[in-house]
Amino acid sequence: MTIKEIVKLSATYLGLYDVLSLLAKTDETCGILSGDEAGVKETNLLTLCSNIIVDELACTYFPMIKTEKKNAVNGKILFSELSENVTEIKKVENVAGRDIRFVSGFDGIEVSESVAVITYRFSPPNYGLDETVAFKEDIPLRIMAYGVCAEYCLTEKNFDESVMW
Repeated sequence: MTIKEIVKLSATYLGLYDVLSLLAKTDETCGILSGDEAGVKETNLLTLCSNIIVDELACTYFPMIKTEKKNAVNGKILFSELSENVTEIKKVENVAGRDIRFVSGFDGIEVSESVAVITYRFSPPNYGLDETVAFKEDIPLRIMAYGVCAEYCLTEKNFDESVMW
């Protein structure tokens, strides 16, 4: 699912028709939000709330996990060489699929093999409207939208409605 799909459903639930109108126009203009359009502020806020909910779900319920094969230089693989922002190393294997020992440091891991397959947990990036959220689990769009609605209502200081969502 994309952030735009989450924002559209959230805007529908919240009755933010300017957002829905703006998103319909961005479908025609390749995703460009114009600064003078009604609904830009709410669309940006819903996008921010979507990213907050994605991050919260990734940190608590549905971890984002990736596996990458990397070459070690002088026995070390830097976190900066991995494609995502590492939060936890789950396991390290050799190319044959056997677990190998590793030592995790602040900037990378030390391994005894020249090539390692690293499985790690990562924090999600801030997604743009047209980007696809990288959850491996199939999380229903409706559930994501409920969380976004709750977060949106919190930002608007509508606490009772936030609790309802």
